[in-house]
Amino acid sequence: MNNSNDKSKAKLQAIVVGITHYKHDDYNDLKLPRENAEKIAKKLEENFYVTPLKKRTRKYLKDKIDELFNPGGKSNPDNIALLYFSGYVIEQQTGIKEVFLATSDCNPNKDYELGVSLLWLAQVLKQSPINHQIIIIDCYYTGNEENKVKLENIITGYQNDKSRLIIISFNKKDLSLMQYSPNFILKKIKT
Repeated sequence: MNNSNDKSKAKLQAIVVGITHYKHDDYNDLKLPRENAEKIAKKLEENFYVTPLKKRTRKYLKDKIDELFNPGGKSNPDNIALLYFSGYVIEQQTGIKEVFLATSDCNPNKDYELGVSLLWLAQVLKQSPINHQIIIIDCYYTGNEENKVKLENIITGYQNDKSRLIIISFNKKDLSLMQYSPNFILKKIKT
C-alpha cells in the first residue's frame, strides 16, 4: 500500500488490516481479508493517509490503533480516523464475555491473548480527541450465533460529542461485505 506524503491528507487518517494467516492451529487461514484490505486501502488512499502495517500482531496493532485515535499534539476537530478490520472475531468463552479482533498471533488457550479487545477499543474511542470516527469490521465469527455478543452494546455510535460510523459484517464462512458486491464499501467511503 503506497502512501504519498500529501499534507492535504494529514487530517484523514486510516489503518486497514486484513489478516489471512493465523499461527494457532484452531484457526484456519482465510482467503479474503488481505485482498479486501488491499482494495479498501487503495480506494482510501485517494483521500486518506493510510498507515502501512508491518505486522499483524496484538501488541503492534494495539499500538497503531492507539496512535490513530490518540495522535500526539493538538487535534483538529475536523480530523477523521478510520479503522478497517477483516479477519476472525473471537469471543472469550470464560469469565466476562468479551470479543476480540483476532490477530495473527492470537492464542485461544491464554486469557487476553486472543487479539485486540473490543472493550479496550471502545475505551480508546471514548478517550480519543478525534471527533469523527469510522470503524468497519468485516469479520468471520467463530462463536455460537445464539450467544453472539452485540457489538453495538460495546461500541456505540454518537457519544461524547463524537460522531461515529460503525459498519459490522459477521459471517460464518470465509465471506465478506465485499463478497457479493466488491464495490459496496469502496463506493460508500467518500469525503
